[in-house]
Amino acid sequence: RGLINDFNQIVLNVKFRNLIKNKRENNEYIKNSANRRALGMCYNSLFLEKAFIPYYLTSPSFANKNFKLNLKDTINMLINADKPIKYNKLLFRGSNNNNYRNFLYKHYKNSSLCDFKSTSNNEISIPKNYIDFEHYSDHKYILDIPGIDGHCPRRFYLFLMNRVLFIPTDDPNKLFFEVWDDPPLPNIHYIPYSMKKLGDFERKVEILEKNDDIYKRIQQNCHDYAKTHLTFDKIENY
Repeated sequence: RGLINDFNQIVLNVKFRNLIKNKRENNEYIKNSANRRALGMCYNSLFLEKAFIPYYLTSPSFANKNFKLNLKDTINMLINADKPIKYNKLLFRGSNNNNYRNFLYKHYKNSSLCDFKSTSNNEISIPKNYIDFEHYSDHKYILDIPGIDGHCPRRFYLFLMNRVLFIPTDDPNKLFFEVWDDPPLPNIHYIPYSMKKLGDFERKVEILEKNDDIYKRIQQNCHDYAKTHLTFDKIENY
């Protein structure tokens, strides 16, 4: 019994969403139990879990079935890739599992600047609009938007792709690198947007298309950030 009590007690939640609500009774429970910690896949101010390493990272094949490599080799593959841009468009692929995504698919159906398509299809194993994750960087811009009410773990991999990213600043769920001491910053490492203003993407892309210096600056800042902060060694130390 004495040996067991010597270990810190850690609760690990591996679901998409945090579960331990930030209520007074739970706060008191954690506060009065110095050896207890709750870890989750993301940080959300309404919950007590601290952001930990998502299983999309510990097992890269969860993010993409073609990621057969371990995490270290997957990071090196993406961060060192030198791929040409094929499409001057903003890309998003994902299932239509919330109103935000449904709006994107309908509103930008005929857009020449935004390539947003649903991959929801229960009848075939490979949906019609599916794009392998490692080929996202064929596009000049990449959009990230949450799905079901939880974290978006593939955001980590997007930061490795040497492209300009569009990240929602009002997403309440933050991955570990978004809440550590040196997080990526809006308009420096990525283009910020609000999920309340999803009709503004074409205008933002048009601005970047007319101002290549802005695009290249943000692209380089993001790539430098990834090479400095999102390496396997940094994650291992975290």
